[in-house]
Amino acid sequence: MIYYVASTAGDVWQGIGITASIILILTGIVGGITWIARKVFKLGQISQKITTIESDLKDNIKPELTRLRTSIEEASKSVGARIDEVLKHLALNKVSESKSPRALNDYGKQILTQSGIGTIVDDQLDNIVEKVRAKNPENAYQVQEMVLDVVQKLIEDDKIKNEVEQAAFKSGVTVDVVLLVGGIYIRDKVLDKLDMHPEEIDKHTPKPGAPKTPENT
Repeated sequence: MIYYVASTAGDVWQGIGITASIILILTGIVGGITWIARKVFKLGQISQKITTIESDLKDNIKPELTRLRTSIEEASKSVGARIDEVLKHLALNKVSESKSPRALNDYGKQILTQSGIGTIVDDQLDNIVEKVRAKNPENAYQVQEMVLDVVQKLIEDDKIKNEVEQAAFKSGVTVDVVLLVGGIYIRDKVLDKLDMHPEEIDKHTPKPGAPKTPENT
């Protein structure tokens, strides 16, 4: 009888131990599931944040960066154009008299003779006249500026580019300078073809600091 009671008590305790083990296992499983759920929830939050960031980049930051890039590009072009204008003015003062209308000084005449640029632009006179006429100049000053621009662009033709490069080499100056000399040299011939005169240039030359108008641009 005593042995039976002891055996039964042992079975009960064994059952309690098994139950406790099961409870511990279940508790661990529940804890693990809870931990995984929290991680999944956090991943969901992270995913949502990433989606929000991507949306913000697309809707706000990217357009702003595009506008900023455009502004920088426009500013760069403006600064570049201003630098080109200053360099052109310095070159003009180097090869011509600083008065209106511009005329080649001794150094400019030396470049004209040594380089042979006069012959090159003379051969292109009709071409230069037509390109200037197509721009519809309203006065002699505009013709002067257009001639200088058209002559600078003559080197877009490979054959002329080669001739101009040789001319620059002969006179020991840059291609830009030799073309500038050629432009000043040919200007009066273009004016004559357009029934205008060099003396009229000064009437329309903008004074320093004066705003540009259709007449003097």
